[in-house]
Amino acid sequence: MKNVYYRNPGATSAPVTHNFIPSAGKKMMLSSRTIVDRSNSSLYSVQGAHDIIQLIKDQSNVSKLFISHNFLGDDGCEVLFGFLCSDIGRSRRITEVKLAKNGIGNRGLLAITKYLRDNRTLRELYIPANDFTPDPAVIGPFTAALNTSHVAKLNIGSHLTLSDAFIEHFIPSLASNHLSELQLSNLGLTYACIPHLVAYLKDRLRSRRLRVLMLNANNLGSEGLADLVTAIGTGNWSLAELEIFSNTTHEVSSAEQTQNLKQLLQRNRHYRRMVEKEALGLIRPSRALLLPPHDPPSNPYLPTEIYLHILSFLAPALSPAQQLNVFSYASSYTTLPALLPPLFPLQTACVPDPSNSSFDMLGGPGRSPPAGRHSSGCMDGCVKGIVCQREVQREHWLTAVACDVYELEYTT
Repeated sequence: MKNVYYRNPGATSAPVTHNFIPSAGKKMMLSSRTIVDRSNSSLYSVQGAHDIIQLIKDQSNVSKLFISHNFLGDDGCEVLFGFLCSDIGRSRRITEVKLAKNGIGNRGLLAITKYLRDNRTLRELYIPANDFTPDPAVIGPFTAALNTSHVAKLNIGSHLTLSDAFIEHFIPSLASNHLSELQLSNLGLTYACIPHLVAYLKDRLRSRRLRVLMLNANNLGSEGLADLVTAIGTGNWSLAELEIFSNTTHEVSSAEQTQNLKQLLQRNRHYRRMVEKEALGLIRPSRALLLPPHDPPSNPYLPTEIYLHILSFLAPALSPAQQLNVFSYASSYTTLPALLPPLFPLQTACVPDPSNSSFDMLGGPGRSPPAGRHSSGCMDGCVKGIVCQREVQREHWLTAVACDVYELEYTT
């Protein structure tokens, strides 16, 4: 069977670690000042951890920690994450940690687990190619901590020692409300783990946020891949990307299965866009009809139930629960936007793309935008940059009203 790979055409390739080493006489990029990058630096054990800790202490604002391909081991990992769990460490509000290939075992994973617990800042955790083993006493607390965190991307691949035993204890307990990308490549998985993966994908509550699943370089076999395709087709409407490179050595004609999987992932992306569009379009008329006036009339024209029934026809792709979430949001004065702009708009500024010609129109880095443009760096979201704050706010709102996935069972 040929290798199968499906990815959203607009998606980028795998993240690349950049070394930010400022040279004399050159100004540092603002983004690089928040990154501690000591990848491939021969950092060893406790002393290496202390070196990293000192770098973190020297910077008042640290958002990313890149220390892959070193030799921290369990001892160094315990020291490092012990510091990150302290008041000083927590104050740095780190959003991304890369710890690939550091010789970290289960003791180090438990230290990471403590840092994960109730962590609302960390968004991306990359810990592939270490020395973890499938110990239930370690996997259980790690999964529980992951469920309480806001981690959206987790890479725990390249651990052939984990195999099916890890999936057996990890997936059945996985119920994160924020996990959108899960990388389980090169774990030595076989068909034995397929029932757990299928049950997770078909569980609408537990896998609701998952958008990307990577299962490359395992041994799932043709039958296992077929079961995954069936699970997506019959019970999953949220997954948008699936990577299943190198999972069988048999050359089997699978053109029909390949096309079916491609169509299913396109279906999920299409319905998600439709739900998001209808939810955004429903908020304005809902405001007009449902927001209570300051001087309510003694005899309303129509009962509220009639208004809700009429409004529901404007968003047929939304389930009744999703419609009610939008209606509740629209009918509250507390959700109205502020009349005046914020005093410190740079705290929520867009990050323009320097390679975009529009970047010059915005005045470049550190300059005020021209007249007529928002201080956030875009005009009605039309200038696309690395980060568009309007799009981020839309994503947060869609998630808050549970309109980020199509709910087939409940649509009208």
